[in-house]
Amino acid sequence: MQKFWNYLENEPIGVKKILSFFIFWLFIYVAYVSILMLVYPQPSIDLDVVKADPRLQGITFTELAPGQDCDKNSKDCINAMQVSNESKIQSIWYFAIENILDASIEEVVFRFAPFFLLFILYSKIKFSQKLFRIFTIITIIVAVFIYSVLSHGSFLRSFSSAELLAFSRALFVQGVGGLMLSIVYLKTGGIKGKIVKPLLLSCLLHWSCNVCLSTVSVIFFL
Repeated sequence: MQKFWNYLENEPIGVKKILSFFIFWLFIYVAYVSILMLVYPQPSIDLDVVKADPRLQGITFTELAPGQDCDKNSKDCINAMQVSNESKIQSIWYFAIENILDASIEEVVFRFAPFFLLFILYSKIKFSQKLFRIFTIITIIVAVFIYSVLSHGSFLRSFSSAELLAFSRALFVQGVGGLMLSIVYLKTGGIKGKIVKPLLLSCLLHWSCNVCLSTVSVIFFL
């Protein structure tokens, strides 16, 4: 545990160290989730929901061929779309803006807010460093759980196979991803009460991971 704290407190300083640190965690995050994509079955796609998505306005859909099932085979669903170049550009812009906004909000809510509040309490109350570390671990666990299970709509309502699969997917994908983002936030100055640098880097990592994973999904899984 002491090595873990030493790692968190050893903040990367300088462009080269920050860049290498960022690339390392980007690679770890994308590689980890890409492997999980091979383990977990891909979620089904509801064609009616896809058609109603405002990001896909202007896209027309052809009828599925006999034997094709959009609810079970996402490739069939995607192949049913006839997408114009204008709609492609529109969808890309929607995705880019939504990605930036959603990732930024999540980083503010699940990284900046809890860890900065904890640092303020530590500074004001002056409790021991040991207690600060314990509270930091608790904060990480609570923030990761809320981020992965509650925020992404995978709360375990029953013990059916579908619910258990969704719950475990949330824990192992968003949960571990949230843990990595928490480590990045804390190590880049968040554990010392800094704001701009850790928040900016965690947001950039979140944006980059979303873009990379979306690209991987399109290339290898559709």
